[in-house]
Amino acid sequence: MQEIFDSLGLTPDFATIGEGALPSRYTVTDLAVTAYGAVGQAMVALLHAQGHQPPAVTVNRVLASRWYGQPSTPSAGRYRRFGMPSRGFTAARMAG
Repeated sequence: MQEIFDSLGLTPDFATIGEGALPSRYTVTDLAVTAYGAVGQAMVALLHAQGHQPPAVTVNRVLASRWYGQPSTPSAGRYRRFGMPSRGFTAARMAG
């Protein structure tokens, strides 16, 4: 996951709290933690550039993985806004 920080010119200098991981074949929780850590480090860089003294970055593994554990299929209510049918309609059917 070092590539994320390298591509942004940042260092992975953040603390991690919490334990556990999403049940997945892939390291989804590690990706979530790294992504939020990179955002935190980018905010630190921005605040430093503006002359502020920002606090240290800490990422909570449990909260980060909860965001990545959300289903990626939009709810039926979102389809109704665009005049699409909502009953039994999924993103997979839309693509196929």
